[in-house]
Amino acid sequence: MTKLSEAERTQLYTEIAAATSSRTAEILMHEMLDVRWDDVATKVDLAAAETSLRSDMNVGFARLDAKLERQLRLQLIWLMSGLLALGGLILGFR
Repeated sequence: MTKLSEAERTQLYTEIAAATSSRTAEILMHEMLDVRWDDVATKVDLAAAETSLRSDMNVGFARLDAKLERQLRLQLIWLMSGLLALGGLILGFR
């Protein structure tokens, strides 16, 4: 089904108002989607998007964890090397 034109929406409003009341017609027209039904996401669509997003996030977090682990290990090696060198200098001057 195609999107309603403004003329079709006006005609629909007029017919609803004639059958019920103008207030009811206003409420119905306000609540009607101005999109095609095949453009609306379903629960299945949302579940699939959630699954995909969670998968992408898990991959990203795994990469971040690995990078942080490498950087922290490198930092620890430099720190320990510096402390050992400083200890050697201190002991060498005694």
